Amino acid sequence: MLQNVIILLIVSAVMCSIGFYKHVYFLSIGYGFSVAGIGAALLIMYASSLNIFSVLQCIVLILYGARLAGFLLYRELKNAAYRSTLKSVAKDESDMSFAAKFGIWAGVAILYVMETSPVFFRLANGTQDTAAPVIGICISLFGLFMEAAADHQKSEQKKENPHMAAMKGLYRIVRCPNYFGEILFWTWCHGRRSDFITWGSAVDHCINSVCNDHRHHDQRCSPSGETAEQQLWQRSCLPGLYS
Repeated sequence: MLQNVIILLIVSAVMCSIGFYKHVYFLSIGYGFSVAGIGAALLIMYASSLNIFSVLQCIVLILYGARLAGFLLYRELKNAAYRSTLKSVAKDESDMSFAAKFGIWAGVAILYVMETSPVFFRLANGTQDTAAPVIGICISLFGLFMEAAADHQKSEQKKENPHMAAMKGLYRIVRCPNYFGEILFWTWCHGRRSDFITWGSAVDHCINSVCNDHRHHDQRCSPSGETAEQQLWQRSCLPGLYS
């Protein structure tokens, strides 16, 4: 098992090494590449012992990672407003030392293996139950589609007004449906494991998503710049549902 863990760590590290170009990629495009790469590696490593459910679990990981990385790449290449925002966020790129980037790289490479570890443990242990993976796949796909739909809706609304917060569609119900979908995707992925490693990474991922929600909310809804429409939107989000 240790040998396979090392292989997954190498795959994760290689796939997220794009962050050495821009450190924000460690946590965005590199994240998607790593999850998709790990899903593909699991299909290859355990090809002789896969059943239909384990194949679907790996495919879901590949779909999630490929969709996320593809969306982020397309947004950066095609969206001038986003490139301008990213440039201001990553303005300290030249000031970041190689040691700092290496530390981030090593940390996220390990984190992405931890996040996908429930699927790995099922394959490594030869778990054959069917109810849990079927339910898990359905919930993960629901989270994946919610995140994809939210990203699309936000992109369309930003075309109308790049400086306005997304407040229509799913954003009328939940403040950050993209992060809520991501939490749904990963929480069930970890739901069948009770060990410290898998739940620790699940909790860490939820905390990071909530922090991203509040950071983005602060950027787009400062008290001095809120419109009446934005204030109404914030009050209309369902309380307790990641709002």
